[in-house]
Amino acid sequence: MYDAQIQWPEGDEFVENEALILTQHPLLEGAFGSIDGLNLPVQVSRNDETENSTYNGWLHEHFCSSGLAFGATGVIIACRLNAPGSWHDSCVAQPIYEKLHTKTPNGYYLVADTAFSQGTDHIQGCIHTPLLSYCQTAKWGMHTMQGSFGRLRVPLQITYHEWHGNLLEAYTQLFNLRTRCIGYNQIQTVYMPIWSANEQEQIWTDFKILLFGEQPKLDHIACFHLHVDGM
Repeated sequence: MYDAQIQWPEGDEFVENEALILTQHPLLEGAFGSIDGLNLPVQVSRNDETENSTYNGWLHEHFCSSGLAFGATGVIIACRLNAPGSWHDSCVAQPIYEKLHTKTPNGYYLVADTAFSQGTDHIQGCIHTPLLSYCQTAKWGMHTMQGSFGRLRVPLQITYHEWHGNLLEAYTQLFNLRTRCIGYNQIQTVYMPIWSANEQEQIWTDFKILLFGEQPKLDHIACFHLHVDGM
């Protein structure tokens, strides 16, 4: 199903995403999306090797880690799912870095916070970490996903590692499906105009006719109203 697909932008889609961002952030010329890490809680394993791989020393808890990139339209355009929680965000995001290297036109980049390395020479300039509010959009996407799928707030069973990947893949595709079909997405609400000015006017006119169209006909005292000229 196309509406659920996670697909890297192609051709004019880079221009379209950039244009949406520039309407709010004129300095971010070339930006087409944002990227951030998502840490989901998992149960503590009795196996020392597994326990060590899921333990995040920065957060002092056990997680499985994912990296997600969001376009300005609000959909997930790339992801790396179900990596060990001990990995740094920039390590989790290596497959996304590869897309930046091989599938991204020159001059375009993702916006990230300072947890993400700006990359080695082969993706130089493809990751920017500006101190602007657009960095927050990836976190909006993460919160929307966790808020929509409550199962992600409950520690995942540590004995079903492959099942985690299937679950996360299903949730990311459902996230895109809902964004494209329903539009319930904070990134999309902020950066994509729902209606143009002309459409808004037409919708309101049609609504007014629908709601109040019969009212003048049912107004039996209108003939007694006085209209005074010159006031």
